[in-house]
Amino acid sequence: MTAMERLLTFYNSVSDDSMQKVALKAILVHFKEIGELSIFDLAEICYTSPASISRLVRKMGYKNYAYFQKDIQDNVRCYDRHNRLVSPDSKPAEMEMSAFFLGTLEELYESYVRNIDYDKIHEVNRMMRGSRKTALYTYFIFMAETFIQSDLFMSGIVCDIYHNEDRIFGDLDTLGSDDFVILISPLTEEGLQTASIIRGIHEAGAKVCLITGSQRTAEEENAEICFVVPGVNKAVDMFVMQILLCLIDIEYRKLYLDQG
Repeated sequence: MTAMERLLTFYNSVSDDSMQKVALKAILVHFKEIGELSIFDLAEICYTSPASISRLVRKMGYKNYAYFQKDIQDNVRCYDRHNRLVSPDSKPAEMEMSAFFLGTLEELYESYVRNIDYDKIHEVNRMMRGSRKTALYTYFIFMAETFIQSDLFMSGIVCDIYHNEDRIFGDLDTLGSDDFVILISPLTEEGLQTASIIRGIHEAGAKVCLITGSQRTAEEENAEICFVVPGVNKAVDMFVMQILLCLIDIEYRKLYLDQG
């Protein structure tokens, strides 16, 4: 997860009237300048104290302000490469970026539809249905994850969603042999620690379904079920993963919730 994504995760989760929200908003507005600001300078901009800034960066998972500052500097330097739905390097010179994005998405969609494995989808649903708890570990939360979450709760099964690595690794300690995890791990330059997460799931005795891109190693695909979706190693790949999650949810409702 990049520094910007980490900041936005916290910014979107704290209450609007909290002092943390005020500080995070100021940090985001001055994101490009953080590398040149001391903790005292940033505290002044945020209308808070250096001690409060120090507590905030630790809460976000950084050892101290220097680590936080370095992560932001790295993110600013690589922002143009990281924050792209598709790679401009692959785009024909004469094509508009929007047209290139839509064309890429269409190709990925058509490739995926030709190879849908409904037997695997049904197996995932059987494992969710038979679990004490199903957890979704993901890079970002989109709508499809919440559809699955609501349908599982509606059928009496606990479903938790985590999209922060610190919380993911924390949840591993709560898993048991009756639990099931869907790990959505797109191939991005700042992606999840997939292999470590899968090892932790198995050490807890739980089972895992991995949804990932097409260049994972055998170690990282060491899951009970693995869906490998077509992709170009950019954020556009996550749209195809959302289609798969929607199909999982549609089939779950048909099997376990819809009447008749």
